[in-house]
Amino acid sequence: MEKTLKGLLLLLILTFSNACLTPDDIRLDENEKAKMVQQVYDQKSAALQPIIDKGCEQNYYRMVSKATDSLVNVYLDSLNH
Repeated sequence: MEKTLKGLLLLLILTFSNACLTPDDIRLDENEKAKMVQQVYDQKSAALQPIIDKGCEQNYYRMVSKATDSLVNVYLDSLNH
């Protein structure tokens, strides 16, 4: 009976001592931080990529027109100077 109580007490101590750890208690080296940042970036960018692609498709002709006008204006300005 005494061994059972000691075992139970030890189990409770180990359980509650680990429960006190928070993410702030975890230390990462530079490589681990870089890997975690890259993972989060990859996940978020993969989720956003369809939205970005749709925006580019919707604005493609307007962007090309604006870029073309800008290039023409730069060319005309170079002729005047």
